[in-house]
Amino acid sequence: MNILVLEDSSQANYGGGQKISKIVVEALSTEHNLFLCDYVSDTLFVKDVAPYVNQICVLKKSNSGNKNLRRICQVVFFLENFFTLKSFIKRNEISLILATTKLTLIAAFFTGKPFVYHAHMAMQKGYLNHFLVLIMKRAKLVITVSKFVQNSILKFNNSVNTIVLYNPIEFVISQPRKRKVDQKLHVSFFGTLKEEKGLRLIIQLAILFKQDPAIQFNIFGDGHLHSEIRNLNLPNVRLYGHIHDVEYYLNTLTDILVLPSVIPEACPTIILQAMSQGVPIVTTNFGGQNELVKNGINGYTFSPTNITEFANRIIYLKNNYDDYEQISLNNLTDITQYPSLKEYKLQILNSIYIR
Repeated sequence: MNILVLEDSSQANYGGGQKISKIVVEALSTEHNLFLCDYVSDTLFVKDVAPYVNQICVLKKSNSGNKNLRRICQVVFFLENFFTLKSFIKRNEISLILATTKLTLIAAFFTGKPFVYHAHMAMQKGYLNHFLVLIMKRAKLVITVSKFVQNSILKFNNSVNTIVLYNPIEFVISQPRKRKVDQKLHVSFFGTLKEEKGLRLIIQLAILFKQDPAIQFNIFGDGHLHSEIRNLNLPNVRLYGHIHDVEYYLNTLTDILVLPSVIPEACPTIILQAMSQGVPIVTTNFGGQNELVKNGINGYTFSPTNITEFANRIIYLKNNYDDYEQISLNNLTDITQYPSLKEYKLQILNSIYIR
């Protein structure tokens, strides 16, 4: 089968959704002919998936800072992209389209071809989302990355054909972790450095613990807050930038993973990766992060409006060695319910045959 993958990798600096899309492309390419349409041509995502696709088509998208101009350009570009897509689909005899974002979902619908939507984001209230769910009803299948995302769609319309495929784990499951008395506690964040990920909460926390030499904050990732954090020159915060070997840094420089996102996440892969390494997690108490982390079992959750609660979770894990080890063990047990990379690729291949 000739499958067209519609992606928009202009939205993030190789975010979690794009990493999952790459795995999906790898899986589908083993049995199908893959083609890619994206709104950019020079991102890491496009470069990484290029070996797995037969041809790449670049669509147009406005990046203007002027809101009114951007809207005008979007209408013009939508029409131009529509004809570009139709021509590309006809020329390459595309049988199925896989859309990975809300924007590409709309594009897939208007092509008139059968399509599958991989939902990486939950649906919030709003007229646009009502429209998007109506489009999803026309999809062969909507693959959701968590029950949280699935339920957010079914609340709009329970007749949408959905399944849940949790993001896969790439790492080998390790041994339970033990903390030694007086050992420095490494609290680590992995992700894009932006407000939604709760970076300002991490900075508040670092300031609170500035006088405690036993706690070190490690921040892995890039984003527009990088310079602001660096300029604070906090002695207990170290910036590592974008890193490729997440497993290495989870093993060597992470005693606690923090993901203090101030918005509901869909299915944070970094949480699953930390679980597979037996790393206790502290995250916010809603969305997909609340689905993955069971408070007091494999980590702790807190309200994003309560910095004291956030701090207390860190202090508790720092001082209670037996509970830390038990939480680590619970993570290694719980992670087995989620798919391995091999299992996930088989699930993706099987899912596109669902009618």
